[in-house]
Amino acid sequence: MPSGARTWGRWSARVRHRWALCGDDGGAIVEFLGISVLVLIPLVYVVVTLAQVQAGVFAAEGAARTAARGAVTAGVQAHQDGDPRAMEAASERAWQVVSLAGEDAGIPDPSVAVACEGDCLAPGSAIDVQVTMPVRMPGMPDLLAAVIPLTIDVTAQASAPVPGETS
Repeated sequence: MPSGARTWGRWSARVRHRWALCGDDGGAIVEFLGISVLVLIPLVYVVVTLAQVQAGVFAAEGAARTAARGAVTAGVQAHQDGDPRAMEAASERAWQVVSLAGEDAGIPDPSVAVACEGDCLAPGSAIDVQVTMPVRMPGMPDLLAAVIPLTIDVTAQASAPVPGETS
């Protein structure tokens, strides 16, 4: 038998002996860290994204409800004062409320649509408000805007009745 074969055989026996003594020491830690990186980082991103969307939903719902009430208040006051642009006053108040709510929530460029049912600002009618707030995806660079949408539009609607007795 050539001497190289015996050397290889002794070397492989030594390596096998060392592996038998060491086992998988440290292998579990490496596997745990690898799985953690692959699973936990995306999971944390999903949780943060859902939390941000939920905050946008709360902001949109609150803004819609408050904007409808504010529009009724401003519109009825202007209507009682004889202002022919009472509905414009109602829309302006709704916009002020929604922009303030968007600013508080850190959501730029909210949009609001104001409509009325029946005879606008007459007792018994209602003012409907629809608020849309674009919630930005967290941690996404602006370079991706050309490829994927970076915002999720959250929409909320509310209606507020005009007080007074109907004739």
